[in-house]
Parts: sequence; structure tokens; C-alpha cells
Amino acid sequence: IKALTAASEDIEAFVDKMPSWDGNGELYRGISGITGKDLAKGLKVGQTIDMGGTSSWSSKRKMAEDFAGKGADSVVFRTPKLNRATSIRHLVGQAFKDEDEVIASRQAKFRVVNQRKEKGRTIFDLEEMD
Repeated sequence: IKALTAASEDIEAFVDKMPSWDGNGELYRGISGITGKDLAKGLKVGQTIDMGGTSSWSSKRKMAEDFAGKGADSVVFRTPKLNRATSIRHLVGQAFKDEDEVIASRQAKFRVVNQRKEKGRTIFDLEEMD
């Protein structure tokens, strides 16, 4: 547990020290499985949410949709901006260059502003809270 906590602190320090994500376009995060199913049932417009720790987002919607999969347990979060985040696209190897990954701080908190179904997935539009 100590090693995991230390690694988490290292990632958080990295996000704090790196330049903020430039905010050029929307970000997406895909979730599936039991977590996605619980979110799809329980999360409602107006509620606040955090990602439960440092989280990975993509500027490519298709990447998040692929990660979320299809079906009742498939959830995609969308946010128009994310201030507590940094892009790591310049750090990843060739195998992951197309992900356009952005790492968000565990301190990022969101409000659900819209919820809808698209192609069997639950889509939550989020706004970051200051």
C-alpha cells in the first residue's frame, strides 16, 4: 500500500508541475463494467462527481468509446475543459501516440450538466468545478 500511495503522489506531483492541458477541444473518458453500470443507473443531472483518483482522458471521443465498449454498462464522460490536467502525448511511445491522452488531477471535481443515451451508451456531459 505504501508503494501505491507513493506512486499516486508522484503522478499527482507530475500533473501539478507540468504545463496545464491547453484546453483545445473536448475531453472524453470511457468506463465500462460494474462501475459503468452503477454510474449509468445512479448518477443524475446536477450531482457532483470526482473520478476517484488521478484519471486518464482522451481528446478523441472514439478512444473513450472503444474503452467503454457497448451495452448497459458503457459510460462516456465528456467535458469541454479541464484545468487540473496535463497532456502526456509527447511522453508516450509510438504504440500510444494516437490516444491523445490527458492525465487529470485527483482534485478535479465535476457537475453533471446533461445525461443521454447514444448507441446504447450512457453519455454524461460534465463541467469542471472550481
